Amino acid sequence: MNGKHLIVASVVALTASLAGRAHAFSGGIASTSWTATPAAGCTMCHSGGAAPTVSFRTTAGTEVSTINVDRTATIDLLLRITGGQTYGSFNISPSVGSTAGVLKVSTDTGVKTITAGTTTELTHTAARAYTSGAAEFRFTFDPTDTVACGTTLNLTGWGASTDGAGGATGDNAASKVLAVTITCPDAGAGDAAADTAVTDTGAAADTGAAADTGAAADTGAAPTDTGTTVTDTGALADTGAVADTGTGGVTPVEEDDGCDCSTPGSGSASKTSTGLALAALAFVAVRRVRRRR
Repeated sequence: MNGKHLIVASVVALTASLAGRAHAFSGGIASTSWTATPAAGCTMCHSGGAAPTVSFRTTAGTEVSTINVDRTATIDLLLRITGGQTYGSFNISPSVGSTAGVLKVSTDTGVKTITAGTTTELTHTAARAYTSGAAEFRFTFDPTDTVACGTTLNLTGWGASTDGAGGATGDNAASKVLAVTITCPDAGAGDAAADTAVTDTGAAADTGAAADTGAAADTGAAPTDTGTTVTDTGALADTGAVADTGTGGVTPVEEDDGCDCSTPGSGSASKTSTGLALAALAFVAVRRVRRRR
């Protein structure tokens, strides 16, 4: 056999070998099968076709590259393969040696677990025909209950897009990494509750409005009002004029002829003045009485 024939024979043997490998993994594959060239993943066998796009998504269809998961809960996700050819197959593996969580089968009967050393991975049971230009595989991630809060691990998803012919040529593959952070919202919820309590009690400051009761000072106007009563009763002093009627009890005196009947030298000038004053008062009183009559 000359060199040309040897080359042709080698190519045929390699093609047959790759086809055989591809067919051998039609029911699923573990990442340990890529140990020779781990970074190549599914492209170690599948090549020649258009490369697909691989993504992780929520069950609502939102694409994610990072996600937080409560360590006391589980979460369902999708691995989506679009473009390339018309069939999809896959493998999902967690960070090597990570004990932060476990990959599990969800409600998708086309997904199964597969062991890669001591790690549990997920893969297809058979290549899935595209629907609306894509193949999707649903799975569950279950965090370890005792994992430290804030722990992050990577899920690496490989998606192969094949032509359904059962060989390795005319196919292609791509990968995507999802960073999963384990959270502890139970502790966070406690902190939030404390914050809420502080905020609520702070509202007690609103009771400072009680200062408005100081308006009771307005009742001080009451003494002012009653004070006017005192003023009004003071008007009774006007009735004091009744005292003038007291003069009615004064005995009228005979009118004086103005002569000084005292013996000269027997009285002082002050007595004379007093007598004149009394006489004048008596005269005025008599006239008032007469007028009133």
